[in-house]
Amino acid sequence: MSNQPNHYLPSFGKILEINQENTLIKSFVVSAPDSMQTAQVVPGQFFQLSALGYGEVPISISEIDYNKKTLLFCIANTGAITAKIHEMQPGDEIGIRGPYGNGFPIAALKGKNIVVVAGGIGLVPLRSIIHYSLMNQGYFNYMEVLFGAKSTADFIYREEIKQWRLKPDTTIKVTIDNPEKDWNGNVGFVTNFLQDKCPDHSEVLYNIDPSFKNTVVLVVGPPVMYKNVFKALEKIEFPDKQVFLSLENHMKCGIGKCGHCNCGEKYVCLDGPIFSWLEMKSLPKEY
Repeated sequence: MSNQPNHYLPSFGKILEINQENTLIKSFVVSAPDSMQTAQVVPGQFFQLSALGYGEVPISISEIDYNKKTLLFCIANTGAITAKIHEMQPGDEIGIRGPYGNGFPIAALKGKNIVVVAGGIGLVPLRSIIHYSLMNQGYFNYMEVLFGAKSTADFIYREEIKQWRLKPDTTIKVTIDNPEKDWNGNVGFVTNFLQDKCPDHSEVLYNIDPSFKNTVVLVVGPPVMYKNVFKALEKIEFPDKQVFLSLENHMKCGIGKCGHCNCGEKYVCLDGPIFSWLEMKSLPKEY
């Protein structure tokens, strides 16, 4: 009988706290299983979360607290498995495998200006890099968060955003797609912030580092947003090797065995989910 560990078997963490972020998303604070309490988790990596009897789903890590030994996952109710997880209550146990994937290139980002471009629930995986910045003051030179949502009802991390705004060397810009009563903020797509004609354009791209020598852009959102972000960055000649995005398509096993996330010669769960814009150009056109 083989003594090799079964990489498909989850460990279990207890749900400690649940918060309703909006009508679609709940955040879950989960106790880290013993086997994961010392694991070095990189922002941008993901875990496989399971509801026994229903299956498992890949979810990006939103925060890890090594002192409290907890993990934070923000989960959108978009299918049978996530619906079952949304029915769970504090005290319930949830299956966890991971961490998997490459994550953002943290070492290479030290001392850089970081521009985070998040569309809708794309802020969920990017929250981990924002949290990293807050917990490691001075690691990045400057952090700018550009967040766009369909409406104010789709906002997430409302209280956290208030706290982010108070941090030194940090700028938060928020926009919604269409005007709303009682909304006096920006209106339009998040990509507007990347354009010079926008009155509230990116501080980093147009004021702090207009030569782009010390700036990296991190992007997560729906596929159509990626195309518009690339167009906007291409227009200002922003270097493609300094743009990183998360490509989270159809990951199933998490360890490169099932082939569900095959992307040309790449496996998203192994070679990603974080890719540079430069790497994206070499992938099949459908990606």
